[in-house]
Parts: sequence; structure tokens; C-alpha cells
Amino acid sequence: MRLSHNAVIAEQAVEAIASIMEVALNQIAQSVKDSDGWLNERQAAEYLGRSLSWLKKRKRLGEFIEGRHFYQKEGILFYRKEALDVWVRSDKEGEITTDGDTLCESGKAVHKSLFERAKDKKGIRNC
Repeated sequence: MRLSHNAVIAEQAVEAIASIMEVALNQIAQSVKDSDGWLNERQAAEYLGRSLSWLKKRKRLGEFIEGRHFYQKEGILFYRKEALDVWVRSDKEGEITTDGDTLCESGKAVHKSLFERAKDKKGIRNC
């Protein structure tokens, strides 16, 4: 079945939008990875505008979680700056951070969805 001129243009437009979105999401994902800094305990407390004892208390109470907010190596705690940012913005307990890999996967899903929509549009007659 031959596609009409308008259907071909619509399909090309969807493909172009999908490509642009994929590039943009990849750039966002890379920028998130590039800005994902590590802080020691004192720096993390300063970053949050709190005292070191406040940070330690929140960690002891389980508000900051190892593997999500911080990691421990050779007795030193390393806090993820991005995870602290998410903690500040969150109003739900247990909110998961959005990192570059998650954004990349979201971009792939959007890209796939747009292509599926383009396939579905084939054969629809013009109004």
C-alpha cells in the first residue's frame, strides 16, 4: 500500500521529532552525570546549610540511606550531591533519585513510543 504525500510528511516529522528528543534527553542525561558530585560529611552539611551534628543525626534516624544518599568506603562517608538535591525537593519518603541512566531510558521509551505512533498513522486517510 502506497502512502499519501501527507502521510509520508507526517511520518518524517514524527521521526525528526523523535531524533531531536533523543539527542536532547541524552544531553540532559550527560549533564546530570557530569554534575553528580561527591561530598564528604562536612561538605554535605554545609551544602544543606546545616550543622555536621544535624546531618549525623538525620543519618542515624535513617533519613539518609546508605546506597541512596551516601556511600561508605574505608570509613569515609561520601554523599551524592544529586541525591541530596532530590531529598530537599522530595515530600515523599522513599523517593528515588533520577540519574542520567534513568533519563536515558526515558528517552528511549519516548523515542519508541513516537515510532509506534508513526506506524499506527500509516493507512489513515486524510480528512
